[in-house]
This record gives sequence, C-alpha cells and structure tokens, in this order.
Amino acid sequence: MKEGLLKNFFLQNITLKIIALSFAVVLWFLVVGEKQAEISFWIPLEFKNLPKDMIMIGEPVREAEITILGAKKVLKGLSPDQLIAIIDLVNLKQGVNNLRITHNDIKIPKGIDIINIRPSSIVIHVETARHNPETEGRGL
Repeated sequence: MKEGLLKNFFLQNITLKIIALSFAVVLWFLVVGEKQAEISFWIPLEFKNLPKDMIMIGEPVREAEITILGAKKVLKGLSPDQLIAIIDLVNLKQGVNNLRITHNDIKIPKGIDIINIRPSSIVIHVETARHNPETEGRGL
C-alpha cells in the first residue's frame, strides 16, 4: 500500500513537477550568480531625542562613511541621499559621551549589507541647560 502511494506521489502531475523544479533551479542560479559589489558613501548623521534639559557643547561629527555590499543592480540605482544614520541621544549623561554608531542606526534599503562604518563612534559633549536668573522664581 505504501509503495503505491509513493509511486503515485512521484508520478502524478509529472509535467508540473518538472516545470516547478526547473523554475526553482533557474531562480537559484539567478540569486546565487548575481554579481555583488561594494561601495562607500558619506552619509549625514541625524541626532534625535536630546533631553530637553541638555544642550550640546561644540559641534559633533555630522557625517560618517559607510561601506555597503549588495547586488550591482541595486547599488547602481542607490544614491547617498537615500541613506541616513539616526543617532538616538535619549540616554546621554552630562559631560562627554562616547556613542557607537551601529548598523541599526543606519537606514538602508533591503538587500544591502553594511560592511564598515567610519567613524564607528562619536564623542558628544552635553551639559545641563542654564536657567535665566531673570525668570527664575517668577513661574515663567
């Protein structure tokens, strides 16, 4: 009985199974055989969520160089304007902070891998915002 089921499984709709297998093999060769390329871009760093009671001292680094890897077809149509690094400042402490730029901070299209980020970290100096002595005590 089992022998008959296996025979039917492999021999029924044999034409459709051969076509499906052919499509799978062709698709596999297209994906695996696709030429990869590597390219570097300078992208802007955007800072968000600076605590309201903090101010930045000095001018932090505003750009990073990223090296990405992807299919040549995808990279051909890519411009630096499509890439941005968003640095979350929500957990900054007063003083000098060393923040790592990670792959998760960089918004990139699907199908592209980040190989390198330079600089991999940036220094941001923040201090508590000073209150205006003229408005203190007046409830302004």
